[in-house]
Amino acid sequence: GILHAVEATRGLVVTYQDAPIYAAFSSTAAGLTEDAMNVWSKEYPYLKGVECPFDLMSPYYQWKSSFKIDTLEQNLREQGFPVGMITTITPLSFSRGGRVATLRVLHSGGELVLRGEELRKAVGYTIIPSTQFAIESIGEDVVLSGFGAGHAVGMCQWGAKELAELGYPFSTILQYYYPGTELQNMTLTKAPIPPSS
Repeated sequence: GILHAVEATRGLVVTYQDAPIYAAFSSTAAGLTEDAMNVWSKEYPYLKGVECPFDLMSPYYQWKSSFKIDTLEQNLREQGFPVGMITTITPLSFSRGGRVATLRVLHSGGELVLRGEELRKAVGYTIIPSTQFAIESIGEDVVLSGFGAGHAVGMCQWGAKELAELGYPFSTILQYYYPGTELQNMTLTKAPIPPSS
C-alpha cells in the first residue's frame, strides 16, 4: 500500500540538470497538458505540454457550468478591473492545448482583455474547472461547457492513476509528465533553484 510506496521511494527526487524540479500537477488535462509559460508566464524546460489520453475516467473530463453575469462584473471590479455592464465575452486566443489563453470582454465602459486564468479566478475555480471551455450562451447567466480541471501544467493526476493501474512504473510516469527529468538519490542533488519572480 501507501506505506510501502513511501519506503520504496525514500530519498528519490525528480531532478532537471541535477536540481529538484517544481513538480506541478493538476487533476485532469483532458487532452494535452499545458506549457508552464502559457499559465504562469515562466519558462520551465520540463513543464511542456504532453499528450494525455489517459484521464477519461475523471469526473471532470467533461463538464457544464453557469454563473451570473452580474456576479462576474462585481468580482472583476473587486479585483481592480474597471468594468461596466458586460455585453459579450469572446475567446481571443488559445494555447496549443486548446485552452482559452485570452478573452475579450465588451462592456458599457469599453473593452477589457483578460487571461483565461483571470476569468477562472474572478468566477471561481470550482465554477470554471479549467480554461478548456466554450461559451455556449451569454445573458443574465453565462453558460460554459468544457473539459478538464486545474491549470493542466505538469502531471495529470487522473492520467497518472490510469497509467499506474495499467502497470507502468512510477519512474516512467514521472518522466512522461516531466520530460527531460531524471530520478536521483537526494544526497546527489544540488540545492533547488526557486522560480524567479
